[in-house]
Amino acid sequence: GREFERAELAAALDAAQQGDGRAALLLGEAGMGKSVLADWLVRQARTSGVRVARGACSAAGVTPLWPWQRAFAEIAPELRWHGDGGASGREVLVAAVVDAMATAARRRPLLVVIEDLHWCDPASLTVLRAAVDAASALPVMLLLTCRDDPLEASAEVSDQLAGLPAGVRRIALSPIGVDAVADLAGGVVGRTLSDRDVRDLHERTGGNPFFVHEVARLLLAHGPSAALRVPPGVEEVLKRRVARLSQACAALVAAAAVAAES
Repeated sequence: GREFERAELAAALDAAQQGDGRAALLLGEAGMGKSVLADWLVRQARTSGVRVARGACSAAGVTPLWPWQRAFAEIAPELRWHGDGGASGREVLVAAVVDAMATAARRRPLLVVIEDLHWCDPASLTVLRAAVDAASALPVMLLLTCRDDPLEASAEVSDQLAGLPAGVRRIALSPIGVDAVADLAGGVVGRTLSDRDVRDLHERTGGNPFFVHEVARLLLAHGPSAALRVPPGVEEVLKRRVARLSQACAALVAAAAVAAES
């Protein structure tokens, strides 16, 4: 169900290999397939001889610049990530990261993947903006992923992403359609589902690929009784969403859920 998005990313990677640097930002709620698309592009890049640098932001309270440290650990192991501090120290570090990216890309085209920007720290955002600005003149592709739920990202992250240059290709991942649900679920359960089962699965999951995958696994394990279960991974996602609501709104959601089943 992501043929169009894969085509766009493949075209951007090809342009970067020719020296026309590109940047793309994948946006979507949890489970929409941002990391799956990133995995796919990484495989494409490595197959075509492009070097890959990959890092991810974390909600676990890691040190500033963590995603860039992880991404550049192999391509620029000499970088010092914690200098003297202060504004001038940060500027020197940002310049060093951009220089390291440029040096690596001149040796061999480079794909830089930074995931989960909704958890990004301010220092990493500063590096991100500088890297995006520099990439257009280099054989570099930047692939960024972020949840587009306004309750997931801080105001600073949202403002920084909104202020990225117009040349950054923003790709919003929408729910997948019925045909894609049939393909995805059929691949999990190992058989073709009936049209009715596919429609029910699409309606139950809202076309969220992660939800489809997890519910299909339940179908494989429990058969028809899976309709009465919620996969653990899906339950955790839903609990996090409800936890961000006001008490009154959460109560309304609970009442609506009960009414829907009655």
